Amino acid sequence: MHTHTDVLHRDLSSQNILLTNDGHIKIADFGCARKINERGEYKTTSITGSPAYMAPEQLEGHILTLKCDMWAVVRTQSHTYLLCYTHIHTHTLTHGLMSKWGTITGRESVGVGHTEVAVG
Repeated sequence: MHTHTDVLHRDLSSQNILLTNDGHIKIADFGCARKINERGEYKTTSITGSPAYMAPEQLEGHILTLKCDMWAVVRTQSHTYLLCYTHIHTHTLTHGLMSKWGTITGRESVGVGHTEVAVG
């Protein structure tokens, strides 16, 4: 993942991991990046990054390692997968319902739970 193994990005997220048109991954926004020491650690003096993607030790202000960036990559992959899966699942569900019940026209009402849905 890292070209320079002595740099801790500290703000990897879906906003900063970019995909080029030819399928290459690029990392952007090194504003929070810091050089780690010879032991592979960085002692932070501030908590910075995108909280939804931050490793627990980063959120708590502990000594950081490259594992924090790996945590953020996995969170980004999980977030992206869930967004794609939710979109596909919603589309499939909608398509399946429309195939079964037809288009919504307002001519007939069928009770669904506490909601009235018009189907034609």
